[in-house]
Amino acid sequence: MPTTATTKPFLTYQLQLDLLKTRGLIVHDEPQALLTLKDINYYRLSAYSLTLRKHDIFYTGVTFDDIVNLYNFDDRLRRIVLRFSFAVEHSISAYLAYKHANNHGPLGYLNNQYFRDEKHHAAFINRLFQKLERSAEPAIVHHRNDLGGVYPFWVAIEAMSFDMISLFFKNMKTSDKKDISGNYYGDRGLYYHVENWLHCCVNILNIAAHGARFYNRILPAKVRYKIGDGGKFSSDSPFANFYAMFMLLPTAEQKTAFVNFLSHLFNEYPKANIDKLGFPNDWENILVI
Repeated sequence: MPTTATTKPFLTYQLQLDLLKTRGLIVHDEPQALLTLKDINYYRLSAYSLTLRKHDIFYTGVTFDDIVNLYNFDDRLRRIVLRFSFAVEHSISAYLAYKHANNHGPLGYLNNQYFRDEKHHAAFINRLFQKLERSAEPAIVHHRNDLGGVYPFWVAIEAMSFDMISLFFKNMKTSDKKDISGNYYGDRGLYYHVENWLHCCVNILNIAAHGARFYNRILPAKVRYKIGDGGKFSSDSPFANFYAMFMLLPTAEQKTAFVNFLSHLFNEYPKANIDKLGFPNDWENILVI
């Protein structure tokens, strides 16, 4: 069907670079800049220039390298998030498998009486078994081919993605959530926080895994503050979501490593403004063990 919608014209790499230069951007090495534009989509890269210009005009002295520097900073930040969100995912799945099987038996995860919403549970189990049927994990294949397709929870959980783990936790009975939450700071009353922190951690893992931007943006999930931290930072900032991930890291060593990785990154990229990630000046005092 014909459309009357209009769009901007296609621009070659050279025309993209020429456009940036007409807007006041300084380009010291044009051949290298063209190679960068071939490697990074123009609009993905240009998002990192938003804090370096007013409307379409760059501030005096801003260079193409300044934009690339912010892009590289954010890329390094994504790698840190991936590393530590995987640590959260692995630890929470281990806690879930142990606690739920201990409380309700190896196949208790199949019984809807142990969950808050029967419809959500049915949809979840349907999705899980689709993944189990497609999985090539050796333990799952063994149970599928040699043990009649009966999967104890500690095997089935290996087919669950992080978002499924988060949804599974959300739909558990309160008593089971408290058992899991007791692993964090010895506080069974944190189950609402753990539910929220898992959701936030899934969101930032997805952002990092898809190469999306953390710098200079607001995130959709609002973080639940631990007592004493309310109002110290914006609840929908990247920092708030990193805070949620930090709270779920299973060991003091991993928490310390996370803070150190961030500190080293900020020292390596001094032109990156951590305010654009929602980091307060005393962020290291907030992320305490």
